[in-house]
Amino acid sequence: MNVVARNWNDEQPQSDAEAQVGKYHRIGPDGEVYKMTGVGQTLPDGDRLMRIILPKTGEGVDYRSSHVLTDPLEA
Repeated sequence: MNVVARNWNDEQPQSDAEAQVGKYHRIGPDGEVYKMTGVGQTLPDGDRLMRIILPKTGEGVDYRSSHVLTDPLEA
């Protein structure tokens, strides 16, 4: 019997976009601040929808992960 040692909490690695959940970004260099709150569906072009909240209004919207990854982090 072969036994392979595994860490009990081994999970698939997070994508770059998933790693942004909980972080604050700004839409472009001068746009509104938003908080990444979740990961949504994968789109036909391979991009993913991410759930963001705009703290100024409390509005939750879906936003492409490709945009999240290019938007600057908010300090």
